[in-house]
Amino acid sequence: MFGFIHLKKSAGWRKNVSIRQWKETDRQLLLVWLRITQEHLVSMVQELTENQFMNQLDTNQWSIGKIMEYLIKADKMHCQELTDVPYRRYPITRLQRTDIYDDLNWMDDIVNQTIIDVPRQLVPTGLFGKTELIREFIRGRAELIAFVNITSLDFKTVYTNWPTNADPIVLDLHQYVLAIIACTQRYIADIKKIKADQSALCLSDH
Repeated sequence: MFGFIHLKKSAGWRKNVSIRQWKETDRQLLLVWLRITQEHLVSMVQELTENQFMNQLDTNQWSIGKIMEYLIKADKMHCQELTDVPYRRYPITRLQRTDIYDDLNWMDDIVNQTIIDVPRQLVPTGLFGKTELIREFIRGRAELIAFVNITSLDFKTVYTNWPTNADPIVLDLHQYVLAIIACTQRYIADIKKIKADQSALCLSDH
């Protein structure tokens, strides 16, 4: 099933834990992961024919093109949430992290969480071609990378909502960007599966 990842509290969630300052190393890790996931996704789809990119193997599965369109719309929504929406300065709920391994484990947890119905504004239309979608994905991700790169905010002490159809969950901004990265990883895995299925069916440009 394709749609919006619904974050839920897991064993790693704690209330009112001590706050660790966001460091330059944290910023650089987010930037590296944002760039790596962008480059990985783009490299996976650039080699596809237009037919492979747009083909929907069954009604319960998005085409690769629809996945790209969804990610573009989601990135736009997330970038607006990060740059335009007033932040909360006091933690309601947060995840205690002590090092990079906690971040990686938390992203793995997100990748395995439940997919819910995609919000109406993020539903892909399937009307855009490969070249346009790749260009727009790169442009949108560049805006997100630029914000992370130049922000003076302490991402560990500023909070906002992760938007879902259910009750929004409160994340600090570091967690929020980690969630964006993890969602991209999830859809990279889906694209790999679609490509494998297409290969098994010998789908060509004809």
